[in-house]
Amino acid sequence: MTQSLSASHPALPAFVERFTIFLRGQPHVEPVAPIAAAPEDLAPVLDALGHHIVVLTLVARSDNNILDKEREVIFRYCIQRAGEIGRPLTAGGKQALKEYLGGFYPPLALLEDALERLKYDNKASLEALLEAAHDVIGADHVYRVDEVSFLLSLRHDLAAL
Repeated sequence: MTQSLSASHPALPAFVERFTIFLRGQPHVEPVAPIAAAPEDLAPVLDALGHHIVVLTLVARSDNNILDKEREVIFRYCIQRAGEIGRPLTAGGKQALKEYLGGFYPPLALLEDALERLKYDNKASLEALLEAAHDVIGADHVYRVDEVSFLLSLRHDLAAL
């Protein structure tokens, strides 16, 4: 059974801070187009997982390009997590999510809100996010040693909590 950690656990905010250092250290080119409004029927899922989507998309674009393979990893993660949190998507919801993610290119400014929300996620949620981040990095089969080793060390540290 996975132990749930709340924001009151002293190690969880420190863990999120380490993850923050990793994300802020990635090169990012700011998007020129504004973020498109999300479809109304995705609101419950985006309310619950939007901060994860921001993080994963910023990980994906750390090489200045978001590949379709990386977006597919993020899409599958969202579908799986939506089901796990009791908000499964219909076929129409899945299509709307795929279209939304296809054009989602968040500015780095969204990272601050996402990171603040991560501090309130439980351990299992953060473990799933780190696994997805690793999958996003590996989607193009190009592994940067610094990214992979840092994510593995974060996963190890989180597992030890």
